Amino acid sequence: PRQADVPQVHRRLQHDSDQARDGQTSVTSGSRLLNSAVERSLRDLHLLRSEVGGRSYFAAGVPWYVALFGRDSLIASLQTLAFAPDVAAQSLRVLAHYQGTTEDAWRAEQPGKIMHELRVGEMAHLDEVPQTPYYGSVDSTPLFLVLLVEHARWTGSLALLHELERNVEAALEWIDHFGDSDGDGFVDYASATGKGLANQGWKDSGDSISNRDGTLARSPIALVEVQGYVYMAKRGLAELYRRAGKADRAGRLAREADELKQRFDQRFWVDDIGFYAIALEQGGAPCATVSSNPGQALWTGIVDEEKASRAAARLMADDMFSGWGVRTLSVKERRYNPIGYH
Repeated sequence: PRQADVPQVHRRLQHDSDQARDGQTSVTSGSRLLNSAVERSLRDLHLLRSEVGGRSYFAAGVPWYVALFGRDSLIASLQTLAFAPDVAAQSLRVLAHYQGTTEDAWRAEQPGKIMHELRVGEMAHLDEVPQTPYYGSVDSTPLFLVLLVEHARWTGSLALLHELERNVEAALEWIDHFGDSDGDGFVDYASATGKGLANQGWKDSGDSISNRDGTLARSPIALVEVQGYVYMAKRGLAELYRRAGKADRAGRLAREADELKQRFDQRFWVDDIGFYAIALEQGGAPCATVSSNPGQALWTGIVDEEKASRAAARLMADDMFSGWGVRTLSVKERRYNPIGYH
């Protein structure tokens, strides 16, 4: 814009931001710093609010990720349910619209699977990239269910469950069948074509999942936090189905969640390190590196209560806690790299 237009653009952006905040929950405290941080964060999120098909979602980030990402949009919606539950509802609807319906190795699509990334540029239109959308994410599907559960808890309404029940059941079917490629009871992933993401959790760089000796994990790979998401989703849906009068479905989901919790504790806990493995690799062997991933398992409730305090203490040990935050990987691990992508 011409320099003379800058004040006008600023006023328009400020007006749009003010309007968005007027319709959201406000937070006040005795701390000016906290008040300012919350206000700035919510206004920044407004700038990431995008639309596709007339429905809003939070874009993943500027500049390269101004797009619909399953995992990122779902987690941002989870973290802002107290402020903008409408964005969560619209995000669930748009992701349900793109839910997988067929098997397509190029795009990693499978029936019931929730997408990873949607692009609409020239490369996508020419089918040069698989993001049309691309489904190479192992955690978007259970996180879709987790968000739906938490939305119902925050709003007190089952309307979205009733509206999206077919999508919910398709997602559960994916978790139990396509998501468990080796039939061991854990959701896993493997790149079918070798051209998609080698790792399909939130740490998706090629070297992010490794063993203690530095070797990379062999697929199929079952990530520790993904099992937690599945547990959280099934426990939460059991509660919603019970409220909806579907006791049999609720009971089955609750039993499946309890059984998963038992298997999880037996297979992921590693006595030698006093911590949970980051993943199980091909054949079910634990990748016994010390990482931040089990922290998300703590959040989901799948961690055994007797081990929870030990897991939390391990995350706060000097090799994991930097003073600014929890490191993604212990400094004692062979693959530790302070400037690594993951």
